[in-house]
Amino acid sequence: MEEQHQRFEKIYGISSIAPNSNQDIYASDLKNLASGNYRAIFMTPEIILDSLRLKGLWSLARWRQNLQTIVIDEIHCVAFWRKDFRRAYGQLKLLRSMVLPTVAFVAIAATLLPPTLDETIKSVGFKPNVPIHNFGNNRDNIMLEMRLLPRTNRIQALDVL
Repeated sequence: MEEQHQRFEKIYGISSIAPNSNQDIYASDLKNLASGNYRAIFMTPEIILDSLRLKGLWSLARWRQNLQTIVIDEIHCVAFWRKDFRRAYGQLKLLRSMVLPTVAFVAIAATLLPPTLDETIKSVGFKPNVPIHNFGNNRDNIMLEMRLLPRTNRIQALDVL
């Protein structure tokens, strides 16, 4: 998330913040968040749902009115992590009750098989008829190449990587 935050700031010129723990959220950050001074906010489910410092933010009318879209990246992690590893992923559906009904939810995954997709839709609280856009996995910039390496100097042959 820090990388995305840096990219938004430096490349796109979009004000953003990426707090990754309660210690990273300062009073000045809360004031800027409440005032709508950031256009992009990158947070983990744990920060969103469990941060004591952010709890009051969700009840502020200005914050709720400024919030337009919630993007959940790597949505397939919900199905795999919500039970044992990172339980906050299983509570993402609580976000719906924390925001205005006009806030759009966008979920993104590069690989999401149909059974995982069905489970994810239910656990995040999307309606069963939610629009799904599958762009496929065929990418021009990704390829698989196999080469027969000479028996001598196999380590040097790895330089192509």
